[in-house]
Amino acid sequence: MEKDENNLLNLRRSFFFVNNMYSGYADYLKFALSKELFTASLEYLYAEKGYIYLTEVLGNNNLLSDSKYIHFSLSLLPFSSLSYIYDFENKITKGEEFSKQNHTLILNTNNSKAEFSYSYEKSKEEIGITYTYYPLSLNSMYKKTISNSYVSSTYSMSLSPSLDFLNSYFLVYSNDYYSDKAYFRDFSYTIGISIKSKSFELNMGEKFNKKENLNPDTPIYLAQIFMTDGVNFSFQLSYPTIDINSVSVYINNILVKNNSTFTYLFPDGSYKTYTLNLSIYENRVDLFFVDNNGIHPPPPDLSLTIYYLTIIPQESYYQSHDLQLKFTSPKISSSASLQRIEQDFIYDYLINFSARGTILKNLWIDLTNIYKIYEKNNKLLLKSVYFFLPSYIYLDLNINSFPYAKTILFKINPVLTFGEDFINFSLEHLENTYYEAYLKYLSLNLEFKKKFSQNEFKAHFYKTWRTYTSSVDTGTYLLNSESINLLRELNKSKYELFIIHEKYNTNLEKYTVIFTYIPNKSEKFTNNCLYIKGIYSALEQNYSFILQIGGNISVNF
Repeated sequence: MEKDENNLLNLRRSFFFVNNMYSGYADYLKFALSKELFTASLEYLYAEKGYIYLTEVLGNNNLLSDSKYIHFSLSLLPFSSLSYIYDFENKITKGEEFSKQNHTLILNTNNSKAEFSYSYEKSKEEIGITYTYYPLSLNSMYKKTISNSYVSSTYSMSLSPSLDFLNSYFLVYSNDYYSDKAYFRDFSYTIGISIKSKSFELNMGEKFNKKENLNPDTPIYLAQIFMTDGVNFSFQLSYPTIDINSVSVYINNILVKNNSTFTYLFPDGSYKTYTLNLSIYENRVDLFFVDNNGIHPPPPDLSLTIYYLTIIPQESYYQSHDLQLKFTSPKISSSASLQRIEQDFIYDYLINFSARGTILKNLWIDLTNIYKIYEKNNKLLLKSVYFFLPSYIYLDLNINSFPYAKTILFKINPVLTFGEDFINFSLEHLENTYYEAYLKYLSLNLEFKKKFSQNEFKAHFYKTWRTYTSSVDTGTYLLNSESINLLRELNKSKYELFIIHEKYNTNLEKYTVIFTYIPNKSEKFTNNCLYIKGIYSALEQNYSFILQIGGNISVNF
């Protein structure tokens, strides 16, 4: 039952069967009530030990078996300028409990706003104070965190007064962190001024950041997270490790030791067994996956967490000076900037040029070129759209080059519209070169729609081609797919049929058929439908079939 998002009651119970044998159930409750002086909401989920959630099957919000979840929120509004918010969250999964509560008091007047907060969770407390003064755009914040293992204090303040032609800003940030083995101090500031006119703008600014280790003789463990792309095998750590044997690598949160074997499951259900080969040079970690076919970089879309023991320098700093000029006309705007960067006595200069606007009657363009002088990194970004209404052609070009690597992405996408009909065609090319390893990728995408009186026909075709060196592992990807969609309107009701075929590079083939009936909408009955869905997947001698019968009923009263 639902009046709106703040006044509702939702009850649900779902059951799970395995081979026609009852296995368990899950409950879901959501309640919300809003009045003039308060707003409250409650959410409760519970799943029996035997209940299993499958993403392909209707269930209870990905709730794990043998778990319970409660979330309660209350907002009190006794006065127009004063409010209080209480938030409580509790989760129990397989005997492990997580609990958190937060209290917030807000005082809001015409010129200022003050907020006091206190939160508590397992062995950790947090106290926060924020203050805002609107006429001067003044914002300040203080936060202190106390836990069993560390204490952290953070302070920040920003001020940005402005006039019609002159804007200025100042931001300062400070953080102290200390525990039994570490004491860090982080300080930074940003200051700048902007002078504006109708067609011209000048920006000048400075950024400074200083990190101090007040206990530099004590080594500590750090963790860094990287995402793999299938080409890169070298990952840069912030600091060099002092003990190679202390380095631990977690792949998708699973510990994998050097020279040990592990099995990686691909999204299509197939798998491969690899041996991890790890080598370290100063603050660079090289990771290779070894199998019967040779040595490969990690497959794409993996999360790599690297733990290592290091000594953080007693002091490090970063400073930059920025100068930017902007020019604006009714049809196009452009800017040029120069940035001088200094980091621990290492200097570099960054030059940035950009232009955006309608350079011809029907041609819109967005061009950016960024060049880092000493690093020899050049990045070119170009986007453009040519309109011949209601149709258009979209172009996207992205080039990023280093002395040792280069990435080129090119995409062209014409969209031709003829009344209610259209043709959407796109061609995308990607070229990624890293030292001697390269990946070339070309994809073709075609979508077509045609309407005949009460009938509508849609077709979609996708095809990809890839070439790459043997040292590149591209993982699982879609080779090609075809789909047909038929829609028929009869007596204001709709009948829709989807037929989809997909093939992956691992020879996995997947067929999906969906039939949907959408009855005529009325004021009381909206968003109603009934559907039958079948999914068939086949990989070599293995196959699976899922049949779903379901629907949605919505009543407004």
